[in-house]
Amino acid sequence: MTKKLEKINKKFGKAAKTIVRLRWMIIAGLIFLNIIAIIGIKRIQIDVSNESWFLQDDPLMVAKHEFEEIFGNNDYVAVLVEADNVFSPEILRMMRELGQELKSKLPYADKLMSITDLDFTRGTEDGLIVGNIVPNEIPTKPEAITEIKQLAFSKQFFVNRLFSDDCKQAWILLRLRSYPETDATSMEEYPQLVVGKKALEIIRQDKYKNFNLKATGMPVLNHEKRSYYNKEAGRIFGLSILITIVALILLLRSVRGVSVPIITAVSSILWTFGGMGWLGIKLDNTVMIVPVLLALAVSIGYSVHIFNFFKQKFLYTGKRKEAIFYAVEHTGWPIFFTAATTIAALFSFFFVNIKTIRWMGLSAGVCVIAAYIIVMLFTPAILSFGKDKKPHPEYAKKGGGWAEHILVKFSDWVLSHPAQILTIFGIIVIALLVGLTKVEVDMRMEKMGLKVPFRAKLWYINNTKVGSMWSYDVTIAFKENERAKDPEVLKNLDILANEISKFPAVKKVYSIADIVKDLNQVMHSDNPEHYSIPDDKELVSQLLLLYEMSGGTEAENWVDYDYTTLRISAEVGDFLAKEFEKQWDYLEIRTGELFPDAKFGIVGVAVQFSTMAVYITKGQIRSLLIALIVITILMMIVFNSVKTGLIGMIPNIAPAIFAGGLMGYFETPLDMMTMIIGPMILGLAVDDTIHFINHCKLEFWRTGSYEKAIRETFRTVGKALFMTSLILVLGFVAYLTSLDKMYFRLGGYTIVAILAALLADFFVTPVLIMLVKPFGKER
Repeated sequence: MTKKLEKINKKFGKAAKTIVRLRWMIIAGLIFLNIIAIIGIKRIQIDVSNESWFLQDDPLMVAKHEFEEIFGNNDYVAVLVEADNVFSPEILRMMRELGQELKSKLPYADKLMSITDLDFTRGTEDGLIVGNIVPNEIPTKPEAITEIKQLAFSKQFFVNRLFSDDCKQAWILLRLRSYPETDATSMEEYPQLVVGKKALEIIRQDKYKNFNLKATGMPVLNHEKRSYYNKEAGRIFGLSILITIVALILLLRSVRGVSVPIITAVSSILWTFGGMGWLGIKLDNTVMIVPVLLALAVSIGYSVHIFNFFKQKFLYTGKRKEAIFYAVEHTGWPIFFTAATTIAALFSFFFVNIKTIRWMGLSAGVCVIAAYIIVMLFTPAILSFGKDKKPHPEYAKKGGGWAEHILVKFSDWVLSHPAQILTIFGIIVIALLVGLTKVEVDMRMEKMGLKVPFRAKLWYINNTKVGSMWSYDVTIAFKENERAKDPEVLKNLDILANEISKFPAVKKVYSIADIVKDLNQVMHSDNPEHYSIPDDKELVSQLLLLYEMSGGTEAENWVDYDYTTLRISAEVGDFLAKEFEKQWDYLEIRTGELFPDAKFGIVGVAVQFSTMAVYITKGQIRSLLIALIVITILMMIVFNSVKTGLIGMIPNIAPAIFAGGLMGYFETPLDMMTMIIGPMILGLAVDDTIHFINHCKLEFWRTGSYEKAIRETFRTVGKALFMTSLILVLGFVAYLTSLDKMYFRLGGYTIVAILAALLADFFVTPVLIMLVKPFGKER
């Protein structure tokens, strides 16, 4: 096998000669492809839809589309109003003006609800009147304001829904019509984001500046979220590039050593996203920072290894081309193998049922492929320019520089303390495995970081008496028409709604039962004793017909035209994924008991995020296991040894265990960002192990001694391993400057994992090689 490896290395060395001979063609080709890629980038389509996280055939999306066919768009824009007294003339006047402005200027505006605009039912001698309690001209006299307030409080289902019981908060809610189907590719085109942007423009006008207004709703949230991440991702990438350049300058002290990795990274990013532009593949700009920084990471890693071997040989011989051929010969195969394992780890994301995670894995994997091709062609071509020099007298005489000598002494220390190293490593791994069991998915606002402005505002709104952001809708569908008017059905609906209202985190519950009970009370001289569902189906039908004829429109939001499908809407003040799952399991069972002949359904933003939490948990386990199995098999095949493959995987499992264990002990939740750390780091960490084992195997074949092979491996590749890890760590430091906890945690735990991988390769790998002796007997 070793002779076969030597032959493979010779082929890479031969390829390097061809690359040097065709260097101008390669450089011209790179420039040409970059130009084509830049043109492709101009054709990029951004996936700005709120549904971009889920696959179109996902049961959740199917249920959502079915719901919208019956009840229309579930999106809304809401404004929280805070004042000493929301029933004061000034506040009522402002709410009326703001509500009407939102309704007239917002695209897709539909039904408006607030203190000044609502369906208020009153009984008359002739039947019902449905209208506002606030007249067109806002009164200023105290007695008139008191009357409005009394009327508002007379309907208990308005209290802590449209206004708080202490009269300090009010809620303006504008429901939206269904969005048209669109192939929008920008924030300025996608209907939901257009609505969010326009809503913020309206409430931020100078005339509303002195009022304490806070806008929310999915259109507003998504617009603010995407605007924030567009800026934050750009800032982090710029800072990471700057830190990386400084690190490369200090460590390599070479213009080409700095420029080649940066050109490689930029080119691989251009190729990947330019290709997506040409192929019409949409990208999600909220998470594109991940493949971008991975492209930077692998470009640096691959380039530094070539530079390291080139510099060593060039200092020894002074012959440039000979140094290039030597560098490519000794790094070509391990770099190819590391690229293959990294790509395998990243492509494991394809088995996660979240569209955006799949996109991240695909785009990052393509970035690695592009980076590998560019590094292996462009680096030798650029290094070939220049003259030969005299061998460095001190370097050749001493067998390396000060760094190499330190690493050799370090290898001696490692080899003389195997028992201590493995004992400490074992204790740490066991302790961190315990921590790993404590990791949970948690997507609450406070866990994601309340220093981010849009998230802090949302958290504040959710903790008020009237405000909310998360919601879910229960649907109960019957086969026959008019079934929803059956008193027993409505009474059971009211029972179910009351049970939902007692669930943890639930703040408000709505259903048509509230309207029917109110109508019954109104028709009985507003006697509170009649706030109930009538026993007669004909009476229920008459009440609803009278309501519609009087201009009432609110009922159409809670039952379909044929009265076959009922809807209960629950607004929640906090996102509790596990609690939601329990609630929905209970509701499915309870609905079957109350409505045995009906079909149960559940949709909504809370459902989407809760389902995402389940997908994250399962996806994390599935993608990590797949990456682990595939990489282990690849290492066994390539090294032609089960023992060598397993030795290589032991230190590479360590980074995931270190990061995951610390997450558990520090109560760091698993979210969209932290879930990618495991497979991503497994792909990156295995790079160093492959370089170490591959070179150690070659040196063993040459020397016949494990000790000499390990010492020589530390001398030749140890410096490159240390430098690449250090540069990667410094690059991810940029994440630590973010106010967003998801970005901060991604950077922090990735740094921990990279350092754990380096320490495992420097301490554990050589000890395991000495103990197991996977390359055969010593000669």
